[in-house]
Amino acid sequence: MWRTPVPTSQESAQIWRWTTSEPSADWRTSDIWIRRTFRADTTDFALAALKLHHDEDAEVYLNGQQVAVFRGFVTDYFATLAEGLARAMVVGHNLLAIHCHNTVGGQFIDAGIEVGTEIKEP
Repeated sequence: MWRTPVPTSQESAQIWRWTTSEPSADWRTSDIWIRRTFRADTTDFALAALKLHHDEDAEVYLNGQQVAVFRGFVTDYFATLAEGLARAMVVGHNLLAIHCHNTVGGQFIDAGIEVGTEIKEP
């Protein structure tokens, strides 16, 4: 069984705090740093996955710990298991932060977290 404690904007509009200068209006630079907080009611799950759509390179952090790095770009949302994600999540307040670097073309970044007790069937 899987659930989504941190939805992406694909499911419903999400509020991210962001900056285009290292930690303002439109994203017209090659880098953006975004973050959002969420509350976890439990960490009693076997698996944690990032649901992500990125254009281009992305570094994902949870509570200050780097939990994933992705190179290149994708054209749609995908989910991937991330071992460090489950270890970094705590009951209560959590901070999800992402740095995205773009070299050419379109720009897009969004992420969420799914947790479960068993591997999803394709």
